Amino acid sequence: MLINKLKEIFQLDQPALDFGIYRIMSLKRDEIDKFLNNDLTIQIRDETKACPEIEASIYSHLTQFFSRYYDNGDFISQRRYKDGTYVIPYEGEEVKLHWANADQYYIKTSECFKNYSFKLNEGTNDELSVNFKILEAETDRDNNKSSSKRFFVLQSEKPFEVDNNTLNIYFEYKNSDKNNQKDCNSETVKQFSEFITEYPKLSLLLDVTKDGKTLLEKHLNRYTARN
Repeated sequence: MLINKLKEIFQLDQPALDFGIYRIMSLKRDEIDKFLNNDLTIQIRDETKACPEIEASIYSHLTQFFSRYYDNGDFISQRRYKDGTYVIPYEGEEVKLHWANADQYYIKTSECFKNYSFKLNEGTNDELSVNFKILEAETDRDNNKSSSKRFFVLQSEKPFEVDNNTLNIYFEYKNSDKNNQKDCNSETVKQFSEFITEYPKLSLLLDVTKDGKTLLEKHLNRYTARN
């Protein structure tokens, strides 16, 4: 459990992204993996003189600690160690004043971005792989929360790329002249419909589904909502 929690904190589940914190983590991936899978275990074993009971206790406390201070990409202080056990410092005072976020020091972390893939006509000669990829992202810096809204918009220089039976669509996460993500997605579909005049076989992405949206827009809505 400890190793899995540390891998989550180090964001080692984002190997396909190549910007910002993801690029740094990718460059250090081998070192981090070596520490988590080898060095950490060895150091704990050496310090505990290979005592299984003490080792188990250390792993348990470390997992509890990191679980309490990290949640969904942000470092915060949870108010509980576990269900029913609250964290309130007490040194024998008759009256103890305490507030819920007494020891919370907010550290802004980057939004969590993930690429997105799906296939059409899977298992046939006409199988098509479609990949949505993030190339750049504007994120808040220095613990500042920006008041401006950012959206997933097409990369301006080369938003679409076709390689045999694979279609890559490239996005940036930034300010836009659109009012919402839905309008940005509609603009993506519009530009794609102009792009596929050279690639007729991609037209199936503009087929309308039961909910009245094209296949491309359906996946775009799902992708942007998840991110």
